[in-house]
Amino acid sequence: RKDVQIKTGWEEGDPQPDWQNALYVGRGVGPVAGEEKPLCRRVVGGEAHSGQASLQVAFADSGRDSSFVAFKVLGASVPIVGSTELSYWLRPGTELGRRLFVDLLFDDGSRLVDLSPIAEDGLPLSAPRGQVGEWVQVTCAVGRVAEGRSLQKILVGYLGEGRAGQVRGWIDDVQVWSQHLVPPPWDFADVGRVTLPGYTVYQNGLFEMSAGGTGMIAFLGDSFHFVYQPVEGDVTLTARLDDMSDLGSGSFAGVMIRSSTSDKAAFGGLLIMPRYGVFSKWRVSDGGLLKSTGHREISREPPIWLRVEREGDSVRTFASADGVNWGSPLHTVAVPFDSTILVGMAAAAGLADKRARVTFSHVEVKPFAVSSVDGGDGSVPRRLSLSAAYPNPFNSSTRLAVGLPKRSEVEISVFDVAGRKVRTIFRGRRGPGSFRFVWDGRDDAGRALASGVYCCLLKAAGKRLVRKVVLVR
Repeated sequence: RKDVQIKTGWEEGDPQPDWQNALYVGRGVGPVAGEEKPLCRRVVGGEAHSGQASLQVAFADSGRDSSFVAFKVLGASVPIVGSTELSYWLRPGTELGRRLFVDLLFDDGSRLVDLSPIAEDGLPLSAPRGQVGEWVQVTCAVGRVAEGRSLQKILVGYLGEGRAGQVRGWIDDVQVWSQHLVPPPWDFADVGRVTLPGYTVYQNGLFEMSAGGTGMIAFLGDSFHFVYQPVEGDVTLTARLDDMSDLGSGSFAGVMIRSSTSDKAAFGGLLIMPRYGVFSKWRVSDGGLLKSTGHREISREPPIWLRVEREGDSVRTFASADGVNWGSPLHTVAVPFDSTILVGMAAAAGLADKRARVTFSHVEVKPFAVSSVDGGDGSVPRRLSLSAAYPNPFNSSTRLAVGLPKRSEVEISVFDVAGRKVRTIFRGRRGPGSFRFVWDGRDDAGRALASGVYCCLLKAAGKRLVRKVVLVR
């Protein structure tokens, strides 16, 4: 799979040049006869490689030693990773036109040509190539020499050879792309205003994030990098935070469920802040207030296992030292999401001009143990109901069906024969409709319970219903 950051053939609907005939730097060059300045412009018709449009370049080389030129063409904001490549098509119109090339300007002020890249044909990027009047494709592995930089502008360059003459040519079908940044259905985006764009690379089971952004600041909106996948309904995300940079006071890394990539979207999540500790943070509605609560009992030092769950309107956060013993939720908050949500890992550098390096492993996204039941004719139940558990007795898991005549606050809990609550299966808003809930025979800490008789209690719409189940180990 290719993740294409920029692709333009200069056609209608493609990214268009931000500048026409705009010199970035130059020496020893001038206009061709009949023109007032050196040309680098979009033209329609004639010499396009595909479609109708191309980029025309035309100027005169005076023949001075070390003549050169670079035209500004297109602004961009693209992170350069190890697999990033540049490709384009060149059609020289003159012998000197064979020395035209596409160049890249990075955020640190360097240019691709300054890094001495070798193109796929084995020639330096600035070397003459192709035949006059024929299209030739040029591909260059940008990531090999510029990984970690950020592309700012696409340029058209030329380095003279001390020979006077006209330089003419056409450039078309420019692409900047990377391979397999993250596998589908994963995607990534920067949330809010981020000066340095972030990116995430997935390889060998690791999500390696390079994250910009200043963090989460009340009233100002969020600013961070987010790698996520869209999910329908209830879900659990588990991930181990293996490593993170401590760059600024607002830096963080964690797991999150979010309504969208808007900077003030509703969300709930668990974040590790190296300067301050471990926090559950949330915003109960789009545009609402940012709130948080700290968990001093949890170590902020990676590696640390993190988990966030959505169950109905409830979002719960968990942390674990070993990924096995999770204990009770650190925090639960009601966030009335729509059906589709974004679930994933978030990170911020905490400084506008830096990127944080963050690594997650053991990432697992799976449906929560609650799912809708086929409603038959689609009718709404007339009264509250709790079915008998099936199977019963059970060994690994048992299911209970709940009928809700209207949308209600619902809680389903499990009690032992001594009356102690051992598990909250579900707490949140559901309905109206019929729903199935699954209990796996474990307590809230994830420990397998002993054989015996247990009571499943449903509380909804001001009423209580109870069913007995028998667990056999």
